[in-house]
Amino acid sequence: MKKPELATMMKPIENSPEIKAIEAMKFPGRSIAKKQRGHKDYLLSREEQFARAYAQWIAERTGGTKYLNAMELRRNEGWGCAQWQKEAFAPIAAEFEKLFKAKGWLR
Repeated sequence: MKKPELATMMKPIENSPEIKAIEAMKFPGRSIAKKQRGHKDYLLSREEQFARAYAQWIAERTGGTKYLNAMELRRNEGWGCAQWQKEAFAPIAAEFEKLFKAKGWLR
């Protein structure tokens, strides 16, 4: 993710309340916590953040019930902050629109 347009795209993702909530999570030092810390690291990887944001953008843009329901489940189960609330996602969605229009991939 070294392209400048992707760096711009990642700013609202990285600054979102959901990513900040994941960053703030703490786990006790027991063995099960090791797995949780590993999952936290996975959720915070730039590639995974981008992938989850792109999946949510597709779900919202297409309005596909199956995909919107999947996003809702991710918001309400387990790591609830793994997907963005609609309000927090608006600036991220705008960046996808801007990037894809600039590339000529959207009209």
